[in-house]
Amino acid sequence: MFDRRTLATLFFIALWTIGITGMTHSQTHRWNTFSKFINEAKEQSILSMAPLEQVRASEPSQTSLILLDPVCSDSDRAKLQGYVEGGGRLVLVAEHPKARACFDAFGLSLTESTSPTFEHGPIIRLRINTPFFEQHKTTGFLLANHPRKLISADGFEPAIVTKDGEGIVFKLSFGQGRLIAMSDSSLFINQMLEVTSNVHLMRRVLQWTKTEGRIGFLFGPKTKWDVPRQSFKASTRFSKHIGRIILICFAALAGIVLVMLTLTRMTSLMSKPGEQIYIIQRPEQSAPAAGHQTPLSGEGSET
Repeated sequence: MFDRRTLATLFFIALWTIGITGMTHSQTHRWNTFSKFINEAKEQSILSMAPLEQVRASEPSQTSLILLDPVCSDSDRAKLQGYVEGGGRLVLVAEHPKARACFDAFGLSLTESTSPTFEHGPIIRLRINTPFFEQHKTTGFLLANHPRKLISADGFEPAIVTKDGEGIVFKLSFGQGRLIAMSDSSLFINQMLEVTSNVHLMRRVLQWTKTEGRIGFLFGPKTKWDVPRQSFKASTRFSKHIGRIILICFAALAGIVLVMLTLTRMTSLMSKPGEQIYIIQRPEQSAPAAGHQTPLSGEGSET
């Protein structure tokens, strides 16, 4: 029915079509990307890659920020710290060294892990130390691929650790805000979200960002991000108080100097001859003596 040449041609056409389809799909839904995470966030009305003007115009106490593998500079570290302390909620998911400044803002050091990973398989089990993430028997073990180690300079206890006790997740409070820091991006890549426990963790984190009616903003890898500009309101208010205190101190000091100059001048005047200041009491008018009364009019002496 078909000769060999025709069959070979059809086979290569089919193979080429499948390859092209797979390559196109992999550009947007590769196994190691966050497309599933981002789609889940969108379903929960979290704004993905929103305009930076919209983010800057919001209030920290009314927003949450999710950063996936961000690049952080020293100035970004100050921004994030001010945002959380001002009442914002932050989810920081990163394992690349370029994100170290983000962790440094909260006293967390991103270092290399000593836990076995690829030596004993590409996936390791994690242990949850806090009930916040609600791990159950039905969800199974939380799995990671290649986490880095997080160390708290302030001695805070990690919320999730490897079997060797290395912290990879912290849930902390700073000022008026809250923070969830994770040092393993692979927790939420497409391949790992085939695991029930990881899906449960993802949804728990996304729900946390939506509490108190907050607006959630999500930024993926290699995208520009920013924080609300009102994040520095607390520090500005503090600066105003400091300015007022300084002005009051200057006014008080000026008053003291003025009083001291006045007293010095008065002392100088009283100490120089010919310039003494005398206080003279005005004499009261004395009453007439009893033996020298003035006769009343119309009364004369007898003759």
